[in-house]
Amino acid sequence: MKLVLKDKLTISEIKTKFTEYFPYLKLEVYQNGKKSHEPTLYNNKVKENISINLNEINNNKFEIDGNMTVIDLENIFLEKLKLYVQVFRKSGKLWLETTYTDEWTLYKQNEQGKELDSLNN
Repeated sequence: MKLVLKDKLTISEIKTKFTEYFPYLKLEVYQNGKKSHEPTLYNNKVKENISINLNEINNNKFEIDGNMTVIDLENIFLEKLKLYVQVFRKSGKLWLETTYTDEWTLYKQNEQGKELDSLNN
């Protein structure tokens, strides 16, 4: 099963749909990129009301598969949408950047977040 994004969505809507599909993960979108395994600079977030027209790419849809790795997702966002994204995983009450586990799949990241969340409840 895949998360399919289409039509014209704001950054906020893309982030919300991502977290609905992967409840223990969240996306943040930045104006500038970072090198692999480096923390993100938090002062360059993209405004969430900016709209992205997804109808102009990949047969009018943008697909996110849970079997793709975090690094693959980040690369696809950059290549297809020209957006720098970073995935965060829930860890109790905190959101941790997945910098050192970018090779994990989105499913694995989400399951790890679920497990950590259950330990804290």
